[in-house]
Parts: sequence; C-alpha cells; structure tokens
Amino acid sequence: MVSVVIPSRNSEFLQRTIDGLFAKAKGDIEVVVVLDGHWPIPQLIDRKNLVILHQGSTHDNRGMRYSINEGILLSKGKYIMKLDEHCIMDQDWDEKLIADCDENWMVIPRRYRVD
Repeated sequence: MVSVVIPSRNSEFLQRTIDGLFAKAKGDIEVVVVLDGHWPIPQLIDRKNLVILHQGSTHDNRGMRYSINEGILLSKGKYIMKLDEHCIMDQDWDEKLIADCDENWMVIPRRYRVD
C-alpha cells in the first residue's frame, strides 16, 4: 500500500487533490492529511483510507516539516509519498511509483506546469 502525506495550510484545492488520488490509483492507497492551523471549508468528504489530523489553530501553526513527520507517524503503507495540496497525479500513479522504487529509495516525482 502507498501512503500519501499531505501537509495543508490552505484547503482551496485539497478536496480535488484527494479525489484525484483515489480516482487514479490502481491499488490500495491511504491518504493522510495534516491540517496545520485551519479547518477546511467546505468540510473534507469522509472516506475509507482517509486520515485527517488537525493540529493547532490559525495562531499556532507548527510548520510543514512537523506536519510531514506527524503524517508519516500515522502512515501504514510500505511506500510513503509527500504531496502538496494542489497537485494532480497520472492514471495508475501508485503502480508506477511502486514499480520505480527499490528498498530504501527516496523518489521525487517529476512536475509539469499545467498552464
């Protein structure tokens, strides 16, 4: 299973990112969202394999590094990927990621401009 950790401070595209991850994954995935000082509006759609951790208020942000580490601690997957809250993935992204990884590798996905 692939766990995706998303540190979030602004939820404008967060739900679309989560929906795209689940829609385009071929296998079993888990998405761990760490909300750093905000509540998403509208509320995130509750679904299986979606973990939401809320930490702090808008005046008590803990930062991206802390959020990523907290998300990793909650992750259950053999593979863990950090993703920004405004990204889209290719079809079968999880299978492609697993196929290109070896033991103890760290992989940075290629990014393309959408515009």
